[in-house]
Amino acid sequence: MSKVNASNINKLLQIWEKNSLKTSKELSELGYSAQLLTRYRKSGWLVSPSKGVYGLVGQTSDWTGALYAPQNGMGVSLYPGGRFALEQEGYSHYLSIGERRIFLYGLSVKDLPLWFRKMINENNVTINTLSFLKLKELPLISRSFGDFSLMISATELAYLEMLDGIPKQINFSEARDLSMLRAPLLQTFLEESVCRKVNRLALYMAEYHKHDWFTKLNIKTISLGSGKRVIQAGGVLDKKYNITVPAPTLEDEPYV
Repeated sequence: MSKVNASNINKLLQIWEKNSLKTSKELSELGYSAQLLTRYRKSGWLVSPSKGVYGLVGQTSDWTGALYAPQNGMGVSLYPGGRFALEQEGYSHYLSIGERRIFLYGLSVKDLPLWFRKMINENNVTINTLSFLKLKELPLISRSFGDFSLMISATELAYLEMLDGIPKQINFSEARDLSMLRAPLLQTFLEESVCRKVNRLALYMAEYHKHDWFTKLNIKTISLGSGKRVIQAGGVLDKKYNITVPAPTLEDEPYV
């Protein structure tokens, strides 16, 4: 490695979260010009997987380290949610065992930087635009991923996001019941939800599994729309919520 200003590069190394990526915009705000970053790259301290984004030589950044860059350095509203967020919150034992998938919410693929799109294509990542909540600020929480943190969906939001993915992204068998949910938050989210499918599924699941939080909801203020909704092709109609659900294979065996 060629010689560079030891003081400047040492400061940068000290603040760089392990296995994360940083954007040139974020680094510029920290006082590192494009010319200086080019010198660091040529000197063997930095790598640039794509224009405008950098990583440290010798470190490996997966999708979490890649997501840290737009969340932290670009102010991009893109976050892990759905089933993945529930797993991060310790609910994996309530979910059916299956292939591990990552669900990101907030932006369409075309609105993401090209370098980020290339990286997530190498992982089992699904991108969703969140459209069923009318809230100005989404309930996100910070969770650690090694030396850095990412904002992910709060548990109740993640649960509704998972229901929204049925049946194209999530099977009924994957959406196992979650009893430890906070009724006041669910009440707010369901009242602000414009997706009748999510609302009906949430109430159906809660009533089916006899959750305590179901009894605390004011169903009258939750919009369910009208008409029948075919959610499970070839399923049976639940007449109360007018949705088709899987028929149990055995009389005493629930569908989840």
